Amino acid sequence: MLQKLIIKNYAIIKDIEIEFQDNLNVLTGQTGAGKSLIIDTINLLMGARASLDMIRNGEREAKITAYFTNKNPKLSEYLENLNINNSDILKLERIISTNNKSRQSINDVNISLVNLKEISSYLVDLYMQHDLFKFFNKESYFDFIDDDSLDKLTNLKNDYLLKLVDYKALVKEYNDLLNYKKDSETKLEFLQYEYEELANLNLKENEDEEIKQELVKLKNYDHIHESLTKAYEYLNNNTLDNLYEVKNSLESISNLDINYQKYSEILNNSYYELDDLKSSIYKELEGSSFDKDEYDRLEERDFLLTKIKNKYHKSINELIKRCNELKYEIEKITNYDSLLKNSLIKLNKAKEELYNIGLKIHEYRLDKATILTNYVKKEAINLELDYLDLKVDFKEIKELSLMTEKDFYDNGLDEIEFMISFNKGESLKPLIKVASGGEMSRLMLIFKALKINNKILSLVVFDEIDTGLSGEAALKLALKIKEIAKNTQVLSISHLPQLAALANHQYLISKETLNEETISHINLLKEEERIKVIAEMISGKNISAYAINYAKELLNNEKNHYIN
Repeated sequence: MLQKLIIKNYAIIKDIEIEFQDNLNVLTGQTGAGKSLIIDTINLLMGARASLDMIRNGEREAKITAYFTNKNPKLSEYLENLNINNSDILKLERIISTNNKSRQSINDVNISLVNLKEISSYLVDLYMQHDLFKFFNKESYFDFIDDDSLDKLTNLKNDYLLKLVDYKALVKEYNDLLNYKKDSETKLEFLQYEYEELANLNLKENEDEEIKQELVKLKNYDHIHESLTKAYEYLNNNTLDNLYEVKNSLESISNLDINYQKYSEILNNSYYELDDLKSSIYKELEGSSFDKDEYDRLEERDFLLTKIKNKYHKSINELIKRCNELKYEIEKITNYDSLLKNSLIKLNKAKEELYNIGLKIHEYRLDKATILTNYVKKEAINLELDYLDLKVDFKEIKELSLMTEKDFYDNGLDEIEFMISFNKGESLKPLIKVASGGEMSRLMLIFKALKINNKILSLVVFDEIDTGLSGEAALKLALKIKEIAKNTQVLSISHLPQLAALANHQYLISKETLNEETISHINLLKEEERIKVIAEMISGKNISAYAINYAKELLNNEKNHYIN
């Protein structure tokens, strides 16, 4: 569960610390008081994009901190893989700063935004008001069917995506070969000339730099030889012998004083290093000679390399790459039929593998669609949708031989439509064409409830999922949310008195203006305070006696006691 939420300097929230409880927590308050800001901060902890505009006026940073209990073993495993301490209480924090020091952390260990999203997905399921727009996007329907908490499905979808990338690359390669044939004949002669010119040079990586270095040494041969000779003579002229005697003298007294021991070690190291240096210089002198032919060869090679670099305006390494490309281009023309055949074989193999994985995902979805429709029809009755009928309509998948690149979608082979009827005797029609706002809200709650049942979550958040409802339908929706809260902590923003009355804990969000500064507050309501707030939700600021009595009735409702 979410135990504590601390918000500092976010919009009109200056400094709020909220301790939440088990089961159903409902946030109520006037529009604009800051209820949605609470949800926004939780969304930020789930990795949502942050806006610097939301930092409170006059402040440099906003900070959101949350303390969660973790009951998901998969999250524990994920944290271990990140080498993060997996304690009973997880501290998630996000700092939004104007000085480019925004960061996010868990248990005070900085993490990436990608890690934060993954971690929070094991803790929280969040419903925002704009989630209803998912019903207007058929691609989002897969979110309701696919259960990504299952490792088998996750592995299948990941494998499908990887093979889709390979398949598309092979499609491009094959199409490029098909198009290449059209103008390849005229290219061949020019390509061969360019390739032969580069290939005959036998270019090596960084060859030009190595040649220049060697030429510098040869041009300065006399100076180098003279300097090495002098250095050798100095080292050979009793210098090492004298150093050897100094070393021995110091060694003889090294046990008498620690400083003498240090001097002895320094001289000892210096002696052997200089002796090695002397041997190395001797080898250099023995092997050195000025080769006029080699000098002329390097100068000629340097001239050719400079000329070819200037001609093509490329470096040596770029010319080597170009030479390899030309070789492949020529091979495409001269061995075109063979390359095309091999490309088609690879393409068809990749296509078949992709298709087979897509079929496995399709079969899974067919089973899940049956579970989904049966669950929705059953739960709909409890939400005043007595005659709801739902069918997940799958577009028929073509045979493998008829499939083209455009038939392989990012999420599989399927196109689906939610066909629905809300009234007895009406035919099934696309959901987005017939559902009202209130019907969509209740349907979304049913879908969410099924997803929640398949997850191990610490918190479920609903941001005004009751929009467009009143009367008995509103009460039924409130009872459904209460049922979800039996097993998972729920945090819900609501304007419904029915839902507020069913809350195990009700919070009031309010705002006030002090010294030309607007500040948002949150308070956990006591019983008498709840009566007043719920009555105001019923009748507005001019609270009537009827509203007071009705608020008391809601709080003492027999159904409310039964659910508790």
